[in-house]
Amino acid sequence: MPETPRPFLLILGDADGLAYVLREHRLAFTPRRRIPLTRGDSVFLYTTRGIFRNGAGRGLIIGRAEIISDIVKFEGGLRIADRIYTSGCRLAITGLVPLGEGVELRQIVDELETFHPHPKRWAFRIYSSFLQLSPKDASVIQEKIQPLLQDPEYVSQAYLSRAEREGRKAQKHHHTRHSY
Repeated sequence: MPETPRPFLLILGDADGLAYVLREHRLAFTPRRRIPLTRGDSVFLYTTRGIFRNGAGRGLIIGRAEIISDIVKFEGGLRIADRIYTSGCRLAITGLVPLGEGVELRQIVDELETFHPHPKRWAFRIYSSFLQLSPKDASVIQEKIQPLLQDPEYVSQAYLSRAEREGRKAQKHHHTRHSY
């Protein structure tokens, strides 16, 4: 465990992945993924603007969590959507904002040193699943999200229901497009 917890932005771009994180309180990793996280690290949950297959959405920081276990290999594999995951860890979700709310990352990139010296190119920095933040950036984000955070037990069901609806739509669209 690092001496000082390191802050990260966890980038979630798939509704099934978000549902897994919220339902299971776990993160899962693909076999080739270099995993920078360790027990004690803090994680801000960020959903991309297309997470619910709506390109007109907003990329939002929606919650906060802490890594509470070491990363372990899964026996066999875990399938989420169309991917196989071979390892993972547990996390404690310490706060979650209501569905549709959150801190819009695009609006605060100028305040975050992680995105400097080119804050206008911030979107290129979030193509990975994780982005390590500076302690100063974590403080800025924490200050902005804290007033919005609620008990995850009370607000996670709305995210899970939305993810399930999107999953059904995607399956229907997939079958419609590819049935011959």
